[in-house]
Amino acid sequence: MQGSDLSVDEKARFLTSYELQRSSREERERMIKAITHGLIAVLNIYNGTQQEQESVQTALYFVGGVNLLAAISYSVEF
Repeated sequence: MQGSDLSVDEKARFLTSYELQRSSREERERMIKAITHGLIAVLNIYNGTQQEQESVQTALYFVGGVNLLAAISYSVEF
């Protein structure tokens, strides 16, 4: 098995660059998920306000609330 032609310094820079790109991609994905769940929450809550049947209205509010919680959980960094 042949070793790498990269020096230790080059390997360290490569790993640092990879980690920065990975964390940036994960951050973008989290924000996309937060926005998506937020928009779905708004849509479900709005549809709930337009609904006359109480059981359907309650279900839409519930689903909207769950999506709102998901949006919040994706937008908060732990």
